Amino acid sequence: VLFKQMADAEDAYRTAIKYLDKATKLSAEKKKQFEQEVQHALSLFQKAPASFRKNDPNVRLSPAPEIPEIPSQNNLFPAMNDAVVFKYEEARGRFAVAGRDITVGEVLT
Repeated sequence: VLFKQMADAEDAYRTAIKYLDKATKLSAEKKKQFEQEVQHALSLFQKAPASFRKNDPNVRLSPAPEIPEIPSQNNLFPAMNDAVVFKYEEARGRFAVAGRDITVGEVLT
């Protein structure tokens, strides 16, 4: 919202709600609280004049955000490639390892 990209912000709020069920580490109470906060923000967008809900074409984000395509998504973490496997060990904590050979230039996240 700070960068006057209101339509993008509204889309981001909707995406956050869409993927809330993937947040397996959040308690039901935290999920509910988060969803209520995001729904409140969305209701503010919906009540705003249509001119306010658009991206400002005069604002250029530099550099332009580049969103790589992930051809095979990780089931638990959709922003990650399925080549990335997450593990946990008492001594090390959480960490990620390659679950298969990764080709040069393959996007992992």
